[in-house]
Amino acid sequence: MTVLLYDLPISHYCVKAKRILAYKGVEFQTERAPYHDRQDLLAVSGQDYVPYLLWEDKGVAWYDIPDFVESKKPDPTLYPGKQRNLARILDSWAHDVVEEAVWKCVVFDAPKTFSDPREQWVFVELQERKRGPLEVMGLRKQEFLKGLVNVLKPAEDRLAESPFLLGEKPSLADFALFGATEPLPYTGNPIPRELPHLKAWRDRVEKAAPVPKAHA
Repeated sequence: MTVLLYDLPISHYCVKAKRILAYKGVEFQTERAPYHDRQDLLAVSGQDYVPYLLWEDKGVAWYDIPDFVESKKPDPTLYPGKQRNLARILDSWAHDVVEEAVWKCVVFDAPKTFSDPREQWVFVELQERKRGPLEVMGLRKQEFLKGLVNVLKPAEDRLAESPFLLGEKPSLADFALFGATEPLPYTGNPIPRELPHLKAWRDRVEKAAPVPKAHA
């Protein structure tokens, strides 16, 4: 069986997809879809969003990946305790709320993660169109970190009483929140010290769903 994931390591959705595949025990390869050049991905899929999964001859868009993989490999489930709807609510919260709070904290540091100067330039250009000068974002980092801690406080409190967000086993919610917070360490920023339980939880997620270094 051939499983290929078009990937961009800094993407929270890509991080989530890779952890899901790893948790399910699916062997997969990754192909980088650069920020500034998606021609190979366009040729394969007709669109330019990552992640994009090729499962043998079946193409799967980013929003369908969790349930598609669940249908192919139902055990271990992404919805322990039959809590699918709650997992999906938390999945949306992680991507729509937490991800943006994280990006405000890291966007100034993110350009250094691109080795290709063209890719770095496109990233900066697009981000500054959306957020304004990145230097200003960097000057406001402490303000943004304070806001991030407030956003993550409910998850921190939950993880003080439970190993994972929905109980004893990882779920879609955990992989989504892991992906949403991954840009912090990826850009060289620590998990805020005010969130010790979330930091320990990230270690548990990594152990439950280890992604090979070649694909991280």
